[in-house]
This record gives sequence, C-alpha cells and structure tokens, in this order.
Amino acid sequence: MLIVNVAEKPSVAKSISRILSKSVVTTKSPNKYCMNHNFKLDADQMVFTSVLGHLVELNFAPEYRNWGNTDPYDLFDGEITRDVRDDLSGVKKNITKLADEADMVVIWTDCDREGENIGKQIKDLCGSTLVKRARFSGISKHEIMNAFSNLQEINQNESDAVEARMELDLRCGSAFSRLQTMALSEKFGNQKKVISYGQCQIPTLNFVVQRHKQINEFVPEQFYSLIAEDNGNEFTWKRGNLFDKNCVIHFYNEIEKCDFIVESVECAQKTKFKPIPLRTVEFQKICTSYYKIPGAEVMRIAEKLYNQGYISYPRTETDSFGSGFGYQRILDKLKADDKFTEYLNEMEFKTPRKGKNNDQAHSPIYPLKSGTGLSGKDRNVYEMVARRFIACCSDDARGLETVIKIRPNSKAGIKEEQFICKGLKITEQNYLKIYIYDTWNNKNLRNPDNYETGKIMMNSKIEIKDGATTAPSYLTEKDLINLMDKNGIGTDATIHEHINKIQIREYASKSGQFIKPTELGINLINAYNLLGLEISECKIRKEMEENLVKVCKGEIASRELVQREIGIYKKIFIKFRNKIDQYKRIMETKQAVETKRSSTTKRFKASDTENRKNSVVECGCKKQADFRQVTKGKNKGKWYYGCCEYPSKCDFFLWDGETKQERINKQQIVVEDVQCQCGKGAVKKTSTTEKTKGRQFYCCNRSYKKCKFFQWAD
Repeated sequence: MLIVNVAEKPSVAKSISRILSKSVVTTKSPNKYCMNHNFKLDADQMVFTSVLGHLVELNFAPEYRNWGNTDPYDLFDGEITRDVRDDLSGVKKNITKLADEADMVVIWTDCDREGENIGKQIKDLCGSTLVKRARFSGISKHEIMNAFSNLQEINQNESDAVEARMELDLRCGSAFSRLQTMALSEKFGNQKKVISYGQCQIPTLNFVVQRHKQINEFVPEQFYSLIAEDNGNEFTWKRGNLFDKNCVIHFYNEIEKCDFIVESVECAQKTKFKPIPLRTVEFQKICTSYYKIPGAEVMRIAEKLYNQGYISYPRTETDSFGSGFGYQRILDKLKADDKFTEYLNEMEFKTPRKGKNNDQAHSPIYPLKSGTGLSGKDRNVYEMVARRFIACCSDDARGLETVIKIRPNSKAGIKEEQFICKGLKITEQNYLKIYIYDTWNNKNLRNPDNYETGKIMMNSKIEIKDGATTAPSYLTEKDLINLMDKNGIGTDATIHEHINKIQIREYASKSGQFIKPTELGINLINAYNLLGLEISECKIRKEMEENLVKVCKGEIASRELVQREIGIYKKIFIKFRNKIDQYKRIMETKQAVETKRSSTTKRFKASDTENRKNSVVECGCKKQADFRQVTKGKNKGKWYYGCCEYPSKCDFFLWDGETKQERINKQQIVVEDVQCQCGKGAVKKTSTTEKTKGRQFYCCNRSYKKCKFFQWAD
C-alpha cells in the first residue's frame, strides 16, 4: 500500500519522516523546497512531502484590480478568484502526481483552523484518492504514532470559517484601503503610500492612540493620606489616599494628640497558587515582558522549536490538560537538562490546575524533550515553556502572614480610624524555586512579638503623606496583547501579527518597550472617531470572531456570516464616503506625537536646586514657603513649596516650576451668586459620569463635611 503524507512545511515533513523511519531516502520534487522523503513503515511504502502554507490565493477578478477604473464600493460584491499561487505550481504538480499513484493521502498540517483550511486545499488536489487527517500536538514519537493510529476526517466547518474570514478581510480591507488612500493621493504625491485598513489592525491601533490621548490629557491631582510609624514598622491608613486635604488635616490634628492601641494581631496561612497550563496569549505576554522579545519574534522562535520537536504546538487557547495526559513521561525527559535536574529529583508531583479556556483542538503548550543544545533567544523561549510546565506539576507556595491593626486610643469617632501593617514569611517556596516569572517576597516586621491585642503603643507617631496622581504609561506589547485578548481582537495565533502590522504601516512605532502612535496613526483614529465611524472600535470585529466560532461548530453557515458582515461594512462605507472631505482635512492635522513633560517632573542640576531654595515664594501665611523634596511614593525626588508650619497653619502647596496663577487655574470656580446650604458661594464643577459627561453643576465648596446642595448649571 502506497501512503502519501503531506505536511504544512518542509521541516515538519523531514522531522516526522525521521521519527517514523531511520532509513529515509530523499528525492527532489518539482518545487526545490518541498522534498519527497521515501521509506517503509511496516508493510506500507511511505512518501512524505509538504506544501508551503496556503496553496490557494484569493484575489479579485482582473476587471476589479485597477484602482483607477473601479469604484471601491463594488469590491464588496465583485467576483473573487481562488487559484493556486503561481509560485506554488510545482507544489501542486507534485501533490497531484503523488495522489494519482497513492492508495491513501494523509494530511499532517498544523492542528488549527488555518491548518484545516490548508488541508482542504490539499484534498482538493487529490481527486478521488482516499484522504485522511492526522491530528497531533507535538512532533514527538508518542504524538506522531498516536496520530497515525487514529486518522480522522478534515473538519469542513473550520475550513469554511477560514474561507469566510479571508473573504471578509479581502473585501472590506480593500474597499476601505482604496477609498482612504485615493482620497489622500495628493498628500503623499509620488510616494504611492497605501493607507491600509485592516479589521484587526485598526482596533489594535485604536488602543495605542487612546492611551496616547489619556497621557496627553492627564492632569495630576494632589492626594493625601496618613501614615503611623512605630518601632520601624509603617502602618497605612485604612481610608487610603484622599483628595480632600482639609479632611486629612482634620484627622491628623485629632489623632496626633493620641497614643495608639493594638486592636488585633492575626496570623494566617497564605497560599500563592502555581500557574495554570500555558496558552499562547499568556506565553507571548511573559516572553515579551520578561525577555523583551517582540511577540512576532517569539512566535517565529516557537514555531521553529515546534518544528524541531522541542515543544508542542504553540498556537492554542487551551489552559487545561486532559485527564490521561502523561506528565511523568515529559518530566523524566526534562531531567536530562542540567538546569532542571536537581529540582526535578526533589520535586513532589502535584496534578496541574485547570484553566477556563479550551479550544477543543489542542493541549496547552508543553516541552517535549530536553533543551540542552539550545542557546540565546531560542533557549529563553524554550525555558519559559519548560519552567511553566514544571511549575504546573509542582506544589503551591505557602507563607505565614501577620496582620497588625491599630487605632487611636481616643474618643468615639476618631478611635474608628484603623491603621494596618502586614508582614509575610514564606515557609514553602515549592514552584517558586523553578518558576522565575513570579515573585513573592518576605516582608519582615520589626519585633512583631511586641504587639499584643490591647497594648498601648507609647512611642508611635503619625505624619501626613502627600503625592499626586500620575499619568498612565504608554502601552507595552504585553499590555496591548492583554487588551486585544480581552476585547476579542485577533486570535491566539494572530495577535502578534496585528501588533507588528501597525508598525510596518507606520501607524505606530516602538520606543524601548513602549508602543507609541505616529502622527499618521493618530490622525487616522481621530478621523474615524470624529466622523462617527465604528470601524476603529472592537465591537464589530469581536462579534465576527464570535460568529466564526459558531461557523466552526456548525451553528451558522459561512455564507450567511459573510453576507451579514458585508451588509454592516457597506453602511459604514457609504457614511465614510459622504464625509470624505472632512476626512481629508482631519488627516492634514499636525499632531504632537510626543507628550508634554509636566513641569512637576522636570529634571534639573544640583545648582538649580540651590537657586530654587534661595528664591522667595510666599505661602498663605505671608511667610516664606519651605522648599522641600518628596521622599516617598510615586513623586519621590520631585520638589515643591509648602507652608513652613504645615500642617498646623495653612495648606499652601506649589510644585516647583509651577506659577501661582497656573495653580489657581487648576482649582475649581467658586460662584458667589449661587449659594449652598452653608450660605457660602457654591463651586462649579463638570460631570464625568457616562450619562451626564460634560454637563456642569453647582455643589458645596467646603472641603470637609460638605452639605448636600446640588444644582445643575443649565
């Protein structure tokens, strides 16, 4: 019996051939990259060859390919051709010839939707020959022999879902790309720059632009809190940080007179749970943040490691192992790796936890053999997979947490103010010994035995801590992956591609670990939003991804989905075209792509600091204000002016580099002719809630114990 086997890539064909036989004869095929590997398996003659990914290319019929002669709107319904790529004619010829001679064809493409579609394209070249599908999670002898013994059928629904996605990407992407590119042809002149639209890349860009706007529009706000200190232990106020300075001063003045009493001392066991099995999104997040390897490169390395038999299939949404998984078989192989040997010999096996995700097609990512021969980034990526798997099979970490609660030993009201100090002693590291991507540190208390319930603390003191809110940072690749995953943009297999694409299109760029939008990217998102177009939001694409899953399950037909989505995009396209002149004007806007550095975060030399100390700034008491430096918290190192007798006198505050007028401008407007129930001028504010955002109103001007006065300004 002649069995022809077809893999998705030449490297996979070669690797599986070497697993199935030690005597392989390799011959050339009509395509120089796709060799034919010949060998015997039991009584069967085997030929193992491959394709080079997708064989078939979707394109518009010739009459729709000329931009100048085609209305972009016609692309939504224009004829589409599905032909084998010209550069893969040799691959087609090889498979057709082998299939004609074969008794059976076995398809060994990757076990995901794309692999299913490639398998269907291969099957279409095999005529009447029997075609079967081998499903495997890794290129190891165990996986390959198991797959060959349990051949299945190609999943037509999954293949149809890919066809639907490819058609929608082509039609919608081409229509919008042509419309917006031709509208800006004068702007870019002879540069022939395509302003590309992609259903995933634009929502991805939107995340980057929205974070840029949040940073640019951010206004720091001063906050205050209380800290109690005793014997070197710091107790934090249960109320946390408050924006009402007068309120904090009120509590300070009341509590400062009192001793503290220990309200309770509690010791409890704490557990830091080991990680759940590894899925692709989590895999990319850890590698990009810990090893600083871009997501696209992480997946290229993972693909190579998979092809070489070091790890299982790296594109999976599953984070739970099946009930019959052979953990010990894998752990025994990893003992050959010097970095893991000692830990594995001492480790007590514990069954891995189960996650909540399962794509019903693949296992989580796990190692298949020792990675001793690997180095550099390849080793880092492999090691992340191996350490995660070992950690999953280890025990949780455990510790003993001590929580001390104190309160003022004073009158009712003030005595309800609670201050808390926590200490932690790790008693069992367990998985933390091998899993370097988690941290859990000891926090030692000084003389914890001195604290007993009911004991009066004679040497404690209290102080006011101040700081200011800080703007969020630009998105890292890990942040962006997380946002895309939560909002259903892309899949585990494509998220990294969309992040890479917005950089290739020059809509965004990477600065160190942060991703920042370019002027082109900012203008593009601004245009969509100002014109009321939904195409930069997540909703449409997320719903389409959810419907593609339904196509895979056979719940809806692929053609039904395509027509539904095209109907949605047609309406948006018409709205866009009617406002194309506004789009042009918005795209001409000059943007400040670098955020303004706040005056409160300026850097200056030591000599500058001395000059500032000698400058005279008066506080509310008409006295020279002290020039101080923040010593704790997020604003550590920043300089400011404050009352020399704070907090007993005035609450004057001014950041260094900020004028008094700027400070006044940030404060709220008091309207004397509108009075609250206290008989004082009310303050005018602007609502920030979703339903009434931007609407102005009046309320009490007092900082502490406000009355309940409220009145809309309009």
